[in-house]
Amino acid sequence: MDADGNTYGQADMASLSGWLWRAGETVINPVEIPLSESLPDGGLRIQLLMYTLPDMRNANAIDEAGGIQAPWLFLAEPRSRQGT
Repeated sequence: MDADGNTYGQADMASLSGWLWRAGETVINPVEIPLSESLPDGGLRIQLLMYTLPDMRNANAIDEAGGIQAPWLFLAEPRSRQGT
């Protein structure tokens, strides 16, 4: 996603059911995000959203103290296709 909110790639996938997670556990799900052939100059950022099943409602991101932060997180900016 660019600074104006335009999307240049998206990946949707099922994850490990929340009832299988334990408090404090780290769950890693590798995801490959196919990108548009026409990327803008400048940085892009990755927005992470999680949903509940089967109703597909947003699941809020929480901090280490259990406080609700937002229904999404912005992750670090990805590197360009050239790896720079």
